[in-house]
Amino acid sequence: MKTVLSGIFNTIRPHILKGLSVKKVGINSKGDVTKYFDKFCETKIISILRKLPVKATIISEELKHPLIINPSLKTQMHYIIIDPVDGSDNYLSGVPFVCLGIAVFDGNMEPLYSLAGNYYTGDWFYADRRALFLNGKKFDAVKAAKKPNDIIYFAFTDTAVNLDNKFRKIFLYESGKVRSLGATIGELILVIKGGAKSFIDIRNDLTPENFAPFFLIAKHTKACFTDEYGMDFRLKSKRLTDGYNVVFSNNRHEHAKTINKLGQIL
Repeated sequence: MKTVLSGIFNTIRPHILKGLSVKKVGINSKGDVTKYFDKFCETKIISILRKLPVKATIISEELKHPLIINPSLKTQMHYIIIDPVDGSDNYLSGVPFVCLGIAVFDGNMEPLYSLAGNYYTGDWFYADRRALFLNGKKFDAVKAAKKPNDIIYFAFTDTAVNLDNKFRKIFLYESGKVRSLGATIGELILVIKGGAKSFIDIRNDLTPENFAPFFLIAKHTKACFTDEYGMDFRLKSKRLTDGYNVVFSNNRHEHAKTINKLGQIL
């Protein structure tokens, strides 16, 4: 499966880097505008997944309804959540921070395989239940967790920024390095690599395709992946319209500090 999922990334990446049309081609399942580049990448991914000897339900933002592939196979149903272009606004604006996410789950929605990649940097993580790879090589999670960069990726909203002065003091002043790069998958990749210490999104607006690969990826690292109160969570359903709050940290020490700070303002 590593060959298949990394092959998808390497197939789509040249098209993204060369440039795809940004014209409107429809409305997606969330009611947002679908652009040509979104649909092009989704179609490419599905065409490759169809060749797998697996029966699966594909769940993607640009599909109005889940798509079942290879329905006649007498195998357990799998569920594949894909985000063909995470960071669509970045792509529209020419910001080189755009990503791919694919997560394969079994019939009980337990993760089996995952891929998360940044089209512009070329970095991609692949995970199965046995191991984690970065760009095809086994990933040294211990080394990445030793001393992460002192950056927090925070998804800002009017509500979050205006919580009160505690927010400004605790996260903007004390942390010193707060960023929002516009593609959750890419930000989580950087946290795993040690390029940042935490990611926080408390808008209740993050949807499963933005973080689904990291249920499995995180299991092979020192990373912590919880809600805003530090509690582990599962997907509420197979829908991409359910909102979540997510806190993702490079290691347990940083996660405890982040949850403690959030507790002071929530």
